[in-house]
Amino acid sequence: MEFLDNLFTPKDAESLRKVWGDEDIAYGVARQIGRRMWDSPEILLGDSLNQLVCMLETPQFKHTAQETMTVAGVVHQRLRDIETFPYFFEYCIKLRDIETESSETQRRITLEINKEFGGACLIGLGFFSEAFQIKYQRYNYPHPDYYRRLGGQALYHAGEEGVADNFGNWEDRLAEVFAA
Repeated sequence: MEFLDNLFTPKDAESLRKVWGDEDIAYGVARQIGRRMWDSPEILLGDSLNQLVCMLETPQFKHTAQETMTVAGVVHQRLRDIETFPYFFEYCIKLRDIETESSETQRRITLEINKEFGGACLIGLGFFSEAFQIKYQRYNYPHPDYYRRLGGQALYHAGEEGVADNFGNWEDRLAEVFAA
């Protein structure tokens, strides 16, 4: 969590590192760090998962700490390998290809595929919403609401009900944090 050194005195940064591991207070700390990050005149660059958690932990809509971790994890995982447009047929092919697996393996892989597709929709809409709108208007791609609906459903079926319920809020938050 080197980025803390850019925001706080060395003593305060060290204290924050010590309490970061305490789950009971980590997200309250993350919220405070996130506020400091937004107030900082320095541009903080990096792709640390902890840094993403802090940046995303300040929204005003009702959410859980687990939602923040899920969204930060999806962004962190896909930061370097982002597909702008998640293609639904590729998602269906992946689901079809696991038909020969055992039922437990199918369940596990289905959860992973749903989370991957839902995350791709969330990141695509959060980072590139204007591109989705242009593709819809000019090239007859599905409407962005199609991706919102399918992305939310995929995340719901992946066991990420909180993120699914707040899909539009998280989409707006990603746009605010990363695309503005």
